[in-house]
Amino acid sequence: MDERDFEARINAAEAIRFLGNDNPVVDRFWEGFARGVRRLYHDMQSGTEEGHDIPLTEVENDDPAARAHGYGYQAGLNGHDIEAARKLLESIID
Repeated sequence: MDERDFEARINAAEAIRFLGNDNPVVDRFWEGFARGVRRLYHDMQSGTEEGHDIPLTEVENDDPAARAHGYGYQAGLNGHDIEAARKLLESIID
């Protein structure tokens, strides 16, 4: 991922979060996505291992918002673009 891709994904995720979204599950997904993209871009050098492990385990959480955050983090970390991440989000929303 180059800097242009990084900035585009972060900006898109933040725009989606802040454009009147009042669904906490959607908000937490895009928050996690941006965090995962940052982690991918900085090649696992930012944050602690605990800071990396917690979002990965959130997909098993009973709280839908926490679970969405974990899925968003994984999507960002796996290099999904915005459209692929949006499709993943649609598949996990009840």
